[in-house]
Amino acid sequence: MKFIVLLWLTGTLLNSAMAGGSLSPNDKFGIKTVVIDPGHGGKDPGALGYSTSREKDITLKVGLKLGQYIRENFPDVNVIYTRDKDVFVELHERAAIANRANADLFISIHCNSSPSPSAYGTEIYVLGLHKSEENLAVAKKENSVILMEDDYVDHYDGFDPNSTEGYILFSLVQNAHLNQSIDIASKVDNQFEQRANRKSRGVHQAGFMVLYKTAMPSILVELGFLTNKNEEAYLMSDEGTTCMASAIFRAFKEYKTQVEQAIPEEGVIVKKTSEPEKTEDASPVFKVQFVVMKTNMPELGSKYNMIETFEVEKTENNLYRYLTGNFKDYNEAVKLQNTLKAKGIKDAFVVAYKNGKRVTIKEALAKN
Repeated sequence: MKFIVLLWLTGTLLNSAMAGGSLSPNDKFGIKTVVIDPGHGGKDPGALGYSTSREKDITLKVGLKLGQYIRENFPDVNVIYTRDKDVFVELHERAAIANRANADLFISIHCNSSPSPSAYGTEIYVLGLHKSEENLAVAKKENSVILMEDDYVDHYDGFDPNSTEGYILFSLVQNAHLNQSIDIASKVDNQFEQRANRKSRGVHQAGFMVLYKTAMPSILVELGFLTNKNEEAYLMSDEGTTCMASAIFRAFKEYKTQVEQAIPEEGVIVKKTSEPEKTEDASPVFKVQFVVMKTNMPELGSKYNMIETFEVEKTENNLYRYLTGNFKDYNEAVKLQNTLKAKGIKDAFVVAYKNGKRVTIKEALAKN
């Protein structure tokens, strides 16, 4: 079998300034565009439920309600749907819609199914290599839609959604937006469990082609199992779709507020610092990851000339993360991140460490 490694599209593109004017820091770095992707549609019904439900109908209802809530509460946010009616949209086109719009967030909405009628609960996925056969099965099911597409071999470089071996490519993904994706995914998961009173099956990583093709923080939401009689009835009800859409909206609102709480002032430049110090202090340290490479390079190209000092961290997948900055204040790290983005390093994002161990931003900011 011939394997072709797909190129990972990295970095959210900065919005262009309007002719004759300039963008404020909020315009550059806020959550200004969100793409909502109701899964399946048209000739692709998606999962079929215990009785009469179809995944494509439920995802559309939830997606439209979510978009309505965002527009009503944040009129400055551009809400884009990959579909707003019962039509078939190819997976690569769903991602392309988000990429063309320079979206700041991509939310793909789905429903689950299982051979076991007792399976129920929500799941949230971010892009990555599956850690269980169950997660792989979910990815295979959602990716199988590409077989309905014309010329799918060309669109996905020969990727076979039914081949377990084909999923090795997701172990090579250099996901510049993993931390942000996990952050919003955790917020959705918490809202489902704490506010919507749904059973949480957790946040997972798996190889979803629609997430692979997007170039911004992206999540795939499984609302529940249509093969479970009670959960299907809930998701078919107006109350159920409203509650699930409201939960995703509250997570979006929380994420948007967090991202925009520390917008840099105009004219901020990269602060030249010495090599970041190692510390055994229990307090968190924030750094900015700006690129991932397959090799450990002592010097970087001209694109990174403004970064005088950096450190390199080897990953478990034998890749190398390049980091700069060493801050106790999260807001200072965000300022550096945004400055690097403004200077063309679009893959920069904040990461956190405690006692030398990498942790999520949520864990780092949590009060002991």
